[in-house]
Amino acid sequence: MEYFESRIADLLRKAVGGEPASSDFMTPQQGVVASGIAAESGLKFRLFGGYETSERNMLFVLPDWAEGFSDAALDDYFKTEYEKNIIPLFLERDAYMTEHPGEAGRGINHRDYLGALIGAGIDRSRVGDICVSDEGAAIFLSPEIANFLLSPQSSLKTVGREKIYIKPFSVPADFDGWRVYEAIEGVGASSRLDSVLAALTRLSREKIKAAVIRGDAEVNYISATKPDIDTKPGDILSLRGWGKCRIKSFTGTKKDRARVSADKYV
Repeated sequence: MEYFESRIADLLRKAVGGEPASSDFMTPQQGVVASGIAAESGLKFRLFGGYETSERNMLFVLPDWAEGFSDAALDDYFKTEYEKNIIPLFLERDAYMTEHPGEAGRGINHRDYLGALIGAGIDRSRVGDICVSDEGAAIFLSPEIANFLLSPQSSLKTVGREKIYIKPFSVPADFDGWRVYEAIEGVGASSRLDSVLAALTRLSREKIKAAVIRGDAEVNYISATKPDIDTKPGDILSLRGWGKCRIKSFTGTKKDRARVSADKYV
């Protein structure tokens, strides 16, 4: 992590020197760390990975000359930076295989797409989210990797045992990565981490407390070892052995308890 933090510091120094700067794609945990470092700089920054709810994001930082920009001007400038640095492509499966999935033996999944990209010599830091559907996968890439994959020199012709076709991808306005969620809810004493996880998992609060203290829980991809951490809508909670969810809302009950609603990642 020390090496990663030094790279973010280098990026901030570039912005201080007067140039807009952007990182490689980061893991969700790295994104949290990078945001904390960038916030201390006082510079305007944002995390973005190609769509609103992306998990692997890049850090974009503007020099101090952006300090006086209006919110609309900032949005426009960041959008320009996003479009320059993040290129979405679609790895399309052969139409016959999508219509006759049984003949392939099995479908192709996230691991298959990632393995094919790595096998083509592409560094993971140049690849953002890989969003899988029945028809193929939308992937978010740095410009040089996107250009390589679209070129005749690209060695990426198959994923698993299936032939794929690489083409540009236009990201829909409401794109959410084609994630599948299960709506869940529960009632707990409060919005404390242990209370919320106990309500959603249907496990006892004592078991949840022990799991949190062991380091089995994360809040927004950062290890959380204190059961009394307060949670809020939008937070992503994970518990080893159970899975991951995003809190949607808290509402009160007649007995002054907290009803929590969440989307669990399937």
